[in-house]
Amino acid sequence: DLAICQLPSLTYLSLANNKIDIITPEVSRLISLESLELQNNCIRHLPRQMEKCTALTLLNLCDNELEGPVFADLWVAAWEQLRFVNIKNNDKISALPLGVANWTRLE
Repeated sequence: DLAICQLPSLTYLSLANNKIDIITPEVSRLISLESLELQNNCIRHLPRQMEKCTALTLLNLCDNELEGPVFADLWVAAWEQLRFVNIKNNDKISALPLGVANWTRLE
């Protein structure tokens, strides 16, 4: 287990610019997480368990290596608090779920 995932009250986490290629499912324990900065890494996929991070308002995934469909349909409903999402410069993204249009709080 990652020690940082033992901090359920953590609200901000920046792991930007670290050459990270895997986000472990344990990130789902960060139930109070509001801002997650993962830009400029080597991430290809997000674990399905991230749907449990329902407090997220900011998610920055730009400049990674994301591929395939990015967000599972379940996440669309779970992440209704999102105000900012950045997925630019991920050239292998194939699709976004239609439900993303329901993220009405995006700025």
